[in-house]
Amino acid sequence: MDLDKVGKFIAASRKNKNLTQEELGRRLGVTGKTVSRWENGNYMPDISLLIPLSEELDISVNELLLGKKLDTKESDESLKYTINYSNKKIKNIKKKSIYIFSFLIALVLIFTGIFIVAYKDVEDEIKVCKRKENFNWASTLDDGRVINYSISIHYKEKGEIKYLFDEISSNRLTIEKLVKDLKVEEVYRDGGSTLYKYDKHKKKYGDTNFYVMVCNVIDGDKDIYVSSERKLLDDICSTKINDLDGVKMEIKKETLTNTSATIVITDYSNRDNIYGKCYYIEKKENNKWVKLEIEHEVICNLIGYKVNENHLLEFDINWEYLYGKLESGTYRIVTSTSESGEAKPHLITAEFTIE
Repeated sequence: MDLDKVGKFIAASRKNKNLTQEELGRRLGVTGKTVSRWENGNYMPDISLLIPLSEELDISVNELLLGKKLDTKESDESLKYTINYSNKKIKNIKKKSIYIFSFLIALVLIFTGIFIVAYKDVEDEIKVCKRKENFNWASTLDDGRVINYSISIHYKEKGEIKYLFDEISSNRLTIEKLVKDLKVEEVYRDGGSTLYKYDKHKKKYGDTNFYVMVCNVIDGDKDIYVSSERKLLDDICSTKINDLDGVKMEIKKETLTNTSATIVITDYSNRDNIYGKCYYIEKKENNKWVKLEIEHEVICNLIGYKVNENHLLEFDINWEYLYGKLESGTYRIVTSTSESGEAKPHLITAEFTIE
């Protein structure tokens, strides 16, 4: 099951009904944040909510589970696939699980012609859907640091289930208190960024191992990242410049002046990059790049853009109001790109020389 696809389909269907996440949540007896987690592809709705959710969105449960509108032929094929798949799986699981299967088949087939299988006690016997882990939530601390979360970690306190995201964003749990309970995994030579690890056997913050990276880099990044995968965090504090294969930014020929230029971005990567028109300019001085001081404050265009079918994105920029007319020297324009759910942007640059 493609959770991202299902989540996007839920979001599109909700918007078609002119409902907010909070309104849909109230109708289903859940919070707007729960609806957001469905739409971000982090969770599937509980099985008890499949029929009510489908009715609210005016779609079938079959369409909900597949994440798309279906015609009759597609519906028949998906039903055949599900039944065939189920028959193979039932032969390989415990007798206890057969009763669960039977109940689900009877319940969901009556209403929709399709069922899903969900087990917690036989997870080692069934391979669940794997998806790429992204940073889909973030919160800002009072001191300006941003905490990026790739997983929703839950734990119990006096029998009440709480979520790490909620506890930190509401200031009921500080980062300082959290990391005191964790093991220092590594300290980096970038200014002192520290990676911490939580051991699920301690049972304080749930039954999932996770890592916390507290950045402290020389260029000022103090953000925090929480993930179940260490590989997402090992290099996340460092600035990433021109590190994407197949992505290039350059100045269009014969458009450069000392006040403006046309920018061309080519993207042949396999990423779903989003580009903005926010940028800044650096000048090369003594073999180092130095960020120029701006003369006037301005709010940049926050709209996200993607390359066209020819893998190109082109736009004009005029920096005279920000920086005035550039003197002779070597410069570079710096802008960023990222995929949806990616916390750390990648910087791309285009060098140019003013004679």
